[in-house]
Amino acid sequence: MPFVTSWTRGVGAALLSHSPSTSFSRGEDGRPSPWHRWRFPFSNRRGAAHCQGGGWQGGGIDLSIPAGHATYNLYMPVTIYHTGGPGDLPPYLQAVASSGGLSQGVPLEPSAEIKIKPIRSLLSVGKPQMIMMISEFMEEMNKGLALHAADPSAHWDEKKCCFKMLETHIDHIPTGSEKGVYYAVDVGGTNFRVVRIELLGDGKIGKTSRIKRDLKQLPPAPEKPKGLLDASVKQSEFFGYLADQVIQVGKHEGDIAGEGLEGEASPVLGFGFTFSFPTQQDQKNHAILSHWTKEWDTGRDYTGTDECIEGRDVGQMFDDAFAKKGGHAKVHGVINDTVGTLLSCSYENPHLPPVYMGLILGTGSNGCYYEPKYKQYSYNGKLINIEFGNFNRSLPETDIDKQVDADLSNKADVGRQRFEKMVSGKYLGEISRRFVCSIMADKLKGTKAELIDSLKSEHASKIVQDESQNLEITCLTLFEQWGVTFSLNELRAIQEICRLVFDRSASLAAMSIVAVALKADRIGRNAEGMTVAIDGSLYTQNPWYQHRLKQHIVDIVGREDAQKVHLQIADDGSGKGAAVMVAADQQA
Repeated sequence: MPFVTSWTRGVGAALLSHSPSTSFSRGEDGRPSPWHRWRFPFSNRRGAAHCQGGGWQGGGIDLSIPAGHATYNLYMPVTIYHTGGPGDLPPYLQAVASSGGLSQGVPLEPSAEIKIKPIRSLLSVGKPQMIMMISEFMEEMNKGLALHAADPSAHWDEKKCCFKMLETHIDHIPTGSEKGVYYAVDVGGTNFRVVRIELLGDGKIGKTSRIKRDLKQLPPAPEKPKGLLDASVKQSEFFGYLADQVIQVGKHEGDIAGEGLEGEASPVLGFGFTFSFPTQQDQKNHAILSHWTKEWDTGRDYTGTDECIEGRDVGQMFDDAFAKKGGHAKVHGVINDTVGTLLSCSYENPHLPPVYMGLILGTGSNGCYYEPKYKQYSYNGKLINIEFGNFNRSLPETDIDKQVDADLSNKADVGRQRFEKMVSGKYLGEISRRFVCSIMADKLKGTKAELIDSLKSEHASKIVQDESQNLEITCLTLFEQWGVTFSLNELRAIQEICRLVFDRSASLAAMSIVAVALKADRIGRNAEGMTVAIDGSLYTQNPWYQHRLKQHIVDIVGREDAQKVHLQIADDGSGKGAAVMVAADQQA
């Protein structure tokens, strides 16, 4: 089975080792004759190893990726010429070979277009509906502000307002001039991080140290299938683990008594705590968890006891954990990821228009904003955590959205956060999968495609961004996840569905930005504009999504006002922002 390979882009050269017995008959162009041409993208993380294990050695060829091309997730398109048919290729490559070869520019087949058209109608949000949602979004913000002004201590009542409009107690916005070494702990999604940063002033950051742990994988015990997110985990176990990690970093860096301090006593380390769940705060360092979101369950088996977390002060429980371990550190303040994103961006971009909004577009979705009239509404802090994931008015909700909601494993989350479920990365892959299955039910019957969450959002994001000649990346992604091959027309239909789902998310995110900009009087005649700080992989790792979000803002308010809304990525804003909060308070 002779092969010849050539790189189709200037990214490197294949290393080929032909067996001594291999011979070629070549045409005038130097290629084997007869020959078939196939083009494949290889990810350096696994592509070469997978291919070598799939039969390349037995076929007299060894294809490997040059060591110099070790960039994460880099796809290397390769052209393979061989004298056999697709059945002679390893299974991993048969998936691409069967997708339609080098056909280009083929429109959707009429049958596929007929099936896609109603989905396109369901997921496309028109301008009239967008304007309606903006008006209702602002109305809910105003209702929440009025309710807080009337009684700042009142508990949230969803029947009165779908937004929580929570107090943050942030009274100092960083200027970019802050200096020093500061710590932060970030808990959100399923990850936990300890961050140590050195602020140099003028918006610059020096040495940064981090550790990151997946809480869902700790501890690896069958009786706790969700790790530290499991309902059987006590709060003392949860916060005890977090405290151990902070102490470990502090000792390693010489900021906590131990390594590097020659036995001298170190001061108590004050750190910022980013906690990305809805809380009620009566002080900066006290935050009572209203309820878990994102399918967290930690401590729920102990409801009504001291080992429960919901309804209790997470700042105090964290401090208690440190006290049991020698009192090395203490919570300076508790913020959520949107506030951290806004603060981090404010520090690092002092020369941009003022940052009026912090926006998370990742596993979850939420926003906070700077309220110029915060005192009028009885807030102590200048920033208000909207908790807009529960927005529920005039939503472009489909039957698929309702099915995804109803099938959640945590039934306490059913019916909640409907807006977030249309926007955040946690759900976009599953929504896409169900729409695909709805138009390809016969083809996908009995395959992995029928399994819930068998298409994660990170996989759907690859499909959305796929600009390869014949959607090879889409083909390989689906083959890896589902073990199914598709024709080129089917691949194009699947990509359009994924793009429609992601585009709806981008349009709703744009709607929230415009609503906040209007509420804060930062767009419109004589308005000075604002910066929106954005963190979360749905946005930061997807240029296609970034472009669509910007375009939706233009479509809503026009190009002139859209240019007043500066979208700025706040890399690791949720982590660095909590540390910046401590610096801004101490140096105000």
